Amino acid sequence: MVTRVVLILLAVFILPLIALPLRAEPSSDAEVQGQESLYRKVDDFPYLSEFESVRSFDKYIDDYEKECIDKTYGNTKAIPCFVGYELWDRELNKYYKILMSQLSENQQEILRESQRVWLKNRDRSIEFNSALLDMKYDKAEGTIYSAMRASDSASVIPAIIKQRALLLKQWAQMVGAEN
Repeated sequence: MVTRVVLILLAVFILPLIALPLRAEPSSDAEVQGQESLYRKVDDFPYLSEFESVRSFDKYIDDYEKECIDKTYGNTKAIPCFVGYELWDRELNKYYKILMSQLSENQQEILRESQRVWLKNRDRSIEFNSALLDMKYDKAEGTIYSAMRASDSASVIPAIIKQRALLLKQWAQMVGAEN
């Protein structure tokens, strides 16, 4: 009877694993494409203005993130691959500075105050999103869940920053500023 149970377990659980193509995970950070070449600094990415459209810029970000995640085998080393937030934040700061340079002192003060209010709302939205993710992953164990949580966060937070960056860009264009 015990032998039959062992054979059934082997047939159901072990043999299918053997039939799958094996994908060796790296045993050290050095094996993960040499960390220097795997992760890119924000300054190494092109700006939105270098793309023909917002859609193509977003696609570029998505393609980079997917390729980077694939190279990390989806574990916690994938977390730095989610660069959308940083890239849209860089765009936001770029257009904020461009817009500020075109405004009168009074207009600058209005924009500063608008930005302060927006930053508070952004921070509260991020805090709320984090609370939801804490609830979702409360019982999750294992390092893979850190990467999954980061992915869930990256599917929401960059959109908040992107929306504001594009608004600042539109305002800058309204006052005749170049991108």
